[in-house]
Amino acid sequence: MCAGTALRTLATEDPAFLALCHTGLFLNGASGVIVMSFPALISSLWFPESERILATALSQSVNILGVALGQGLGPVAVPYDEKYDDEEAPPSVIQDTVDDVHV
Repeated sequence: MCAGTALRTLATEDPAFLALCHTGLFLNGASGVIVMSFPALISSLWFPESERILATALSQSVNILGVALGQGLGPVAVPYDEKYDDEEAPPSVIQDTVDDVHV
């Protein structure tokens, strides 16, 4: 996952950014299949058969809770700064953003 995320930071201009971003997302997705199978593997190795469903469910829930916690910590780690409001941005930046949104 780290390699996929790092790959997306290597370029900032199109079309290199687009290619690296898609490649990085593919690597993240491919590693997710492996990482998300670990809770079932660990529960099958560590717990008796009668406790495996609960162990797998709890480990998957804690994983999702960790993702939610990470999403909540982002705004705390990077405080809001009023100087980056769209109203104060140059018109070209706003127009570039609007152009990127339209499909």
